[in-house]
Amino acid sequence: MKKNKLSNISLTPVGDSLKGDYTFVDNEIQDSIKKLNFFRHVKQYSKTKRSGWSMESTVYTLLIWVYLKNDSIKMFYEKCLFVFFKGGKDVLYETMRDEGTNWRQISFSTAKEMPA
Repeated sequence: MKKNKLSNISLTPVGDSLKGDYTFVDNEIQDSIKKLNFFRHVKQYSKTKRSGWSMESTVYTLLIWVYLKNDSIKMFYEKCLFVFFKGGKDVLYETMRDEGTNWRQISFSTAKEMPA
């Protein structure tokens, strides 16, 4: 049986770097966002907001939520989110449901920024 060549390659560099001591998810995500020009893609493929919470802070909060091992945004918000994001869980749900944001195109254009 042939062994898959990709079995030793990590597909989750942020997750792997979090295994080290004194590594914090928000710092790792912030560094990745800067390197990939992520918010440039978010602005390009999202409708313009006139008021309310910025798209950057909302999306950043959603990215951090994935790594905090909470099953729901409600639990995430009740435990720790309210400390640095005052928008509330409803803002996060609305952002995920927003039809004016082309999440697929954001994902694709961000993937093109990845080094080969």
